[in-house]
This record gives sequence, C-alpha cells and structure tokens, in this order.
Amino acid sequence: AHLTQSVKRLKAKADQTFHKTGHALPGLSTEDIKRRLSKSLNTSRDSAQDAYKPDGICARLARSTTFQHVTFAIIAFNAIWMAYDIDNNKAEVLCQAPIIFQVVDNAFCAFFSFELVVRFFGVRKQV
Repeated sequence: AHLTQSVKRLKAKADQTFHKTGHALPGLSTEDIKRRLSKSLNTSRDSAQDAYKPDGICARLARSTTFQHVTFAIIAFNAIWMAYDIDNNKAEVLCQAPIIFQVVDNAFCAFFSFELVVRFFGVRKQV
C-alpha cells in the first residue's frame, strides 16, 4: 500500500512537470533529448573483446573467433561427455577408471587450463 502511494505521488509529480513544461524531463529541451539519445545510440557498447590488449599473441588468440568457436564446441562436448561419464564410469576416483575416461578428462582439464592462461595473459591490466 505504501509503495502504491509513493508511485502515485511520483506519477502525479511527473504529470505536473509535463503539463508545465511540455515534457517530463525538466531542464532539457527537446533538442537536448534528441542529441543525447542519438549519441547514446551511436556509441558502441562495451564488449568482452575490449578488455583484451591491443597486441600480443594471447590477446590475438583470445579475440579470435576460431578460438571462441573451438572453446564453445569443447564446452558442449564436455557437457555430453559428463553425461556419458556419469552413466558409464563406475570408478570412485579417476585413477581407477578405465584409461579412456582418464585421457578424456585430462584432455578437458588441459584445454580449459590453456584457455584460462590465454585469457589471463591476453587481458589488459585492470587497475
């Protein structure tokens, strides 16, 4: 009930401002609003790509669409592998599992570690 009253008061105040000035944003002319809106629409959005250094092998690799696609494919394959592993690997610990489970699990670990290192060394220093 209290929130509803607050919203009603804010709406009434905005309506008063609109009737007095012709728009709900006091202090800004229609041209100012258009200019700000146009500027905001024309500026590029920040992306993860902007966080990487402009040069360097790790930054170039991290920005690479091929690297991104390979990473996504390996993530998808890892999800499928985990389902297969849960259904078929009866060992309690990895070192007691059949060799295929050990090799594939360690391959995933190696790739994801590599990806982490590439992204870590490719990113700009954030202070």
